[in-house]
Amino acid sequence: MNAYLRLLSLLLPVQQRYTWLSEWNAELWHVRSESGWVPALHLLRGAVADARELRALTEKESPAGWSLTLPWLQSRIWTQSWIQPLAFPLAMFLIMACAAVYVPGSRDVLLSRSYNAPSSIVLLKDAEHPTISYATYAEWTRRRQSLFDEFAFYVVQKRYVNGEHLRVATASSNLIRMLGLGGSAADGMYLSYAAAKRLGYPSQVRLGAKMMRVQGMLPRTTLQLWDDPEAIVLADRLPAGMHGRVLGAVAPGAPDINWGFSVTQSRLPALRIHVTPLEERVLMPGRAFLFACVILLFALAGTRPLARGNGLRMPMRLRWRPAIFVGVQVLLLLASAYLGSLAIAMSMTFSRPEDATGVQAFAAFLLLLPTIRLTLRSNRHRCPCCLRKLGHPARVGQPSAAFLNWYGTELLCAQGHGMAHIPDMPTTWFSEPRWMPLDSSWAVLFSQ
Repeated sequence: MNAYLRLLSLLLPVQQRYTWLSEWNAELWHVRSESGWVPALHLLRGAVADARELRALTEKESPAGWSLTLPWLQSRIWTQSWIQPLAFPLAMFLIMACAAVYVPGSRDVLLSRSYNAPSSIVLLKDAEHPTISYATYAEWTRRRQSLFDEFAFYVVQKRYVNGEHLRVATASSNLIRMLGLGGSAADGMYLSYAAAKRLGYPSQVRLGAKMMRVQGMLPRTTLQLWDDPEAIVLADRLPAGMHGRVLGAVAPGAPDINWGFSVTQSRLPALRIHVTPLEERVLMPGRAFLFACVILLFALAGTRPLARGNGLRMPMRLRWRPAIFVGVQVLLLLASAYLGSLAIAMSMTFSRPEDATGVQAFAAFLLLLPTIRLTLRSNRHRCPCCLRKLGHPARVGQPSAAFLNWYGTELLCAQGHGMAHIPDMPTTWFSEPRWMPLDSSWAVLFSQ
């Protein structure tokens, strides 16, 4: 009973809680000692009605001011000028963040470290066959090269790692260094983020009958090599009969080979090699989102802020308040669009990372255009002083007199800070909404 009464006392102002609790505790103790628990419980029903009546009476008698009651929380905090406009961007951010964490691919991108592909690394592929033999790779490494500084080789096979069936790449010892994932690669296994999570982030793994140490993690979600390896094992020597993929480091000053090139072989026909830059196999969500933002700037060119007239100069803190307020809303919407577009792109399956990049850019644009446009338009009809929505619209003038006279809508700030003049028919001398501040002589009209 005491806990129930304390909960009801939260409806009352702080000054009256102690007295109200003391009276009701004394009354309940008297009824319980004289008649028992059942009449006391019946009497407890009246505590709710008594608390409500006392609260209503207090609100009528006391002027509007600072009072710590639940109605104040509802009427003062929720109706503050900056709470409600931030509710939608904040709710959108939370929803998109949950979606990005729920989708495994986007969660891997957010939790794993970012990867910047070296611009000189290219993937080489035979035009007639999907793979290149290890013998051809070994011959290239022995030759004196004018286009490449070095080569790396890897072949992907399905193998069991700690009982899990993974795509394991057996690679030359310089592959990790060429990918820019480590200065000196040590013997052992390199796991992708998703594979390491499946295996429980082990420090050692069993590959077949051999125990190997885990040396690091690969950004598999953002870096997709051919055959999409989930783990890489470095080896000094590889069997000569293998067929796999070859990476090359383009030498400085080498001619452009993006269109491919031919390689002559002794006693064999020439090979036609296709070249793919490694950067095209890397998912770069930041660049895709930045591209969507650039396109958005052109789409929002017609949405302009509220212009201020030649009225009273506002203090510096009030001058920057609308810009900061809109900036917080836009930042929340940008973060929401980034997380949402990333979740949409990573929830689909693509053979090439650049396809996911295009989907992310398109999804980000669709999420940003209506939300930011609505946000900017809603802030055009907001008081720059108190950030409240302008109200009390009044039509002034006539459409037929718009050439020489003012014709439009006037919106008023309920706190008396100023008026917004919005033309219904834009003219050359009045084409944008304007803000006219009101001086202290108008304060008598807005006194409570």
